[in-house]
Amino acid sequence: TFNLVDNLIEKIKENPYILTNIKGIGFKRADEIAKALGIDPKSPFRIKSCLNYTLKEYCDNNGNSSIDKFHLYKLLDDSLRFSKQDELYENVLVEMLAKEEIYKTSENRVALSMLYFSERSILEFFNRRKDDKNRKIVENFEEYLDKKESSLG
Repeated sequence: TFNLVDNLIEKIKENPYILTNIKGIGFKRADEIAKALGIDPKSPFRIKSCLNYTLKEYCDNNGNSSIDKFHLYKLLDDSLRFSKQDELYENVLVEMLAKEEIYKTSENRVALSMLYFSERSILEFFNRRKDDKNRKIVENFEEYLDKKESSLG
């Protein structure tokens, strides 16, 4: 057990942003811990963690699964208190694209892969239903509600 704990502590010292995998610890808290540990502010771990956080926040707040990457870079500048670090962001973005953690939706737009593929699956579902002569999931909605009310009380 001692080796396991030692190994975990070393991993956290190397990349405190892995703490974001723990429920309740987000980017901002992990960033505070990382700064206290002396992590390089331009660390790829920091950039990637902030990029994930920023993408999720943007999508949640705007009802959109993708963002223009130049707008994303500006948001990263604001969050990380940098100025025009496009090359730094681009390097992390390319790595994330290679690992399929994000998806390029069009020329300059990116999305978290999970959101993009979920949205695409929903769209495909409705397109299949459309091609199936608009077959309804419930033929008579009022009748369905009446049955559910009587069976569930």
